[in-house]
Amino acid sequence: MAFFRVLAATGLVISLAAGLASCFSGWPGDMITPFRVQLLVAGVAGLGVAAVVRQRWILMLAAAALAVNALPMAVRGLDRPVLPATASHSHAVSLVFSKVLCDNRDFDRVTAMAAAQDADIFAAAETTPEWTRHLEVLKARYPYSFTPSMGIFGVSLYAKRPFTPALYRLGRHRMPLIRADFGDMVVYVAHPMPPANARLTFDNEDYIRDLAGLVGHETRPVIVAGDLMVAQPGAADETEDAVAARLRHGL
Repeated sequence: MAFFRVLAATGLVISLAAGLASCFSGWPGDMITPFRVQLLVAGVAGLGVAAVVRQRWILMLAAAALAVNALPMAVRGLDRPVLPATASHSHAVSLVFSKVLCDNRDFDRVTAMAAAQDADIFAAAETTPEWTRHLEVLKARYPYSFTPSMGIFGVSLYAKRPFTPALYRLGRHRMPLIRADFGDMVVYVAHPMPPANARLTFDNEDYIRDLAGLVGHETRPVIVAGDLMVAQPGAADETEDAVAARLRHGL
């Protein structure tokens, strides 16, 4: 029983410390935040262990780990921007985004998913030249596409109707951003650096800031797709506020 108490206590201390670190912007908080759900599960498991071993201090530790990880999730869920109501002349647009993962070789699964969803627009990230070749089959469904070759950081866009593409390079590492002008709306496909360390976290923040600036200057409805690698409220809210400020008409 002593072994389980030590094991539970160690796991809960790690969960509590990681949860506290994730409450602060910057690294390592930005890297820990996406795993807050797992940290929350660890707290729930700790409660179960506390019930079995009947140790009050383990129960308090588990409760603290739960609170530290659950509270930011609850606040984040409630603090969402309210966009304007859909205009009467609007029309629906469907978009599917897939982060295919550059090392993934399950090409058929992704193309089958795109075919099954049959969205108006299909976007993807980490589209290496090999992935781009395998996604060529989508052109029968999506006759208009933009697939700049950028190695493992590639982004691609496929659509059923024509658009005017532009490729931006943002941040210190010049990461790609697609802007697709469909005439009545604009679609961005983003793929910044992951906040894997302090230096890359700054690059991620620069990318998000530049993206927010571009979105903020749009005068038509905007869709932002992609993996923003953002979990902290600060940077994410900056983009959301820019989008909310410009989405004056429904799609």
